[in-house]
Amino acid sequence: MSKNCKIDVSDIKIILTHLEEVVITVDKIGSGFEDKETTALALLLFFREEEILDKLAEARKILHHSLSEKLGVVEYDKWIENDTAHWKPPYEKNKNEIAKLIDNLD
Repeated sequence: MSKNCKIDVSDIKIILTHLEEVVITVDKIGSGFEDKETTALALLLFFREEEILDKLAEARKILHHSLSEKLGVVEYDKWIENDTAHWKPPYEKNKNEIAKLIDNLD
């Protein structure tokens, strides 16, 4: 680890504010609707109305910058390439097949 990197308190507040909003609201949506379709639509509405992807991208940018400074470019790139996993959306599935995948999780 090369540098002693600290995240500003204001940046920590931004990150935690965004995470609190997302986690609490997603939990409320998940437990507040009876059927899956309404739940999915409410989640989409929340993400769009509240610009959640922009907020998460801002938090990600702060954390990536801080970690990159802490690890150094080579270690950071190695971590990004080898230690991060990404969920793959089921683009080849239709609505009913995706619903069945959700049912199988319960």
